[in-house]
Amino acid sequence: MSGIELMRSLERIMNKNMGREKRLKNIMSIRTFEPTIIEPNLKMILRVLAELAKRVEAGDVEELEFFGVLLIQVARLLELLPKHIKKVFDFIKLIMKNYPKVLSGFGLASVLVAFKHFFSKEYELVFDDDAKLIIKDTISDGAKNLRKRALDTLFIALWNVPWAVNEYLDIIKIIMVNPEDPLYDVMFDYLSLIGRKNFYAVRPIVNAILEKYEKPLEIPDAVLRFFSNLTIPIRELEYLDRINKILEEVVIKHKNIDIRSMALINIANNIKHP
Repeated sequence: MSGIELMRSLERIMNKNMGREKRLKNIMSIRTFEPTIIEPNLKMILRVLAELAKRVEAGDVEELEFFGVLLIQVARLLELLPKHIKKVFDFIKLIMKNYPKVLSGFGLASVLVAFKHFFSKEYELVFDDDAKLIIKDTISDGAKNLRKRALDTLFIALWNVPWAVNEYLDIIKIIMVNPEDPLYDVMFDYLSLIGRKNFYAVRPIVNAILEKYEKPLEIPDAVLRFFSNLTIPIRELEYLDRINKILEEVVIKHKNIDIRSMALINIANNIKHP
C-alpha cells in the first residue's frame, strides 16, 4: 500500500462522522503498511494522535478509545523502526503533559501497553522518571485491571534490564509489604523469572524477605516459590546456606506438595550450579 492510502486512512480516523467500527478498522490497518511507507509519514501519524488527545482534553471522551488504539498501533510499528522510539516516546510524554485526560481509563491502559513495546526495544527508557511515575501511581492507586497492566509493564522493564530493580524498588515494595494484595502472588511469580535470570538483580528483595521472616513456614507460598527459583552463584556461600536451610525445612514440613517439590529441585540445582 502507498503513502496516499495511508493519508486516506488517517483522514478517516479523524472523521468523527464516520462510524466507530470504520474508524477503528482504519486505525488497525496502519500496521499493514510497510515500514518504508510509515517512516516518512510518521509525523502525520503523530499529529493525528495529538489531535485525538486534544479532543479528549476538550471533553470528547469518545475519542479516548481512538487515541488509545492508535497509540498501541504506533508502539507496535516502532518495533520495526526502533531508531525512532526515543523521539516518539518523548513526543507522547508531551501529549500526556499537555492533555492529561488521556491518562484515564482506556487511555492509561493503552499508555501502559505502549510502554511495554517501547521498553522491549529501547532499554534506556526503563529509567525514565515520567514512565516510572505513571507505573508507580497506577500500582498505588489504580483500578484493579490497570494495576495488573502496570505490573505487566514493570515486568517487561525489569526482564530486559534486571539491574533496574533498584530503580523500581519503591514500587515493588508497595505490593511486597502486603501479602493480601491481589497482585502479591503475580508479582513474586514475575520476580521468580527475574531471579532465575539474575540473582543480583533481586538480591535487595531477598535481603528484605530474610530480615522479615525468621521461621521458614511463616513465609508466604508465593515467596517460597520465588526462593525456589533463584539461581544463586556458587560464590555466594552465605546466601546459598541461608536459602538452602529454608528450603530444607520446607521440603520436610510444608503442607503443599508442589511447594515441597519446587524447594527440593532448587536445592538440587544449587548443589550442581557453577
